[in-house]
Amino acid sequence: MDYSGDPAAERVIVIMGSGGQTAAQTAAYLAAQGEKVGVLEVRLYRPFPVAALMAALPPSARRVAVLDRTKEPGSLGEPLFLDVLGALAEAHAGGSLGTMPLVTGGRYGLSSKESGLLFCRIRYRSSRLV
Repeated sequence: MDYSGDPAAERVIVIMGSGGQTAAQTAAYLAAQGEKVGVLEVRLYRPFPVAALMAALPPSARRVAVLDRTKEPGSLGEPLFLDVLGALAEAHAGGSLGTMPLVTGGRYGLSSKESGLLFCRIRYRSSRLV
């Protein structure tokens, strides 16, 4: 897991794959403007690195948006979203995570369409509304 952005971020995007670089650039831009945002790029997916996730996620994170580049029809959520949500819920139930952040899921880059800076900026902005 690679974290970039404000060390005291309140809003964090968790992402894997080609969108990570774009999300990191967006986080750097918004952090320079005073926003408390960050991005956590997943480098290894299986086995899911729960300990690395918990170590990299700022304790100040109150809203976590998990962006997947896959679509799972009929599922409760996409694979990365479900793994992040499960890891955070376990940590919260076990007492190692004080406040459970609001976790939302989303998709990007389906049908070979790349997502740009505007997409990431909108995603950060929309996380303020929830």
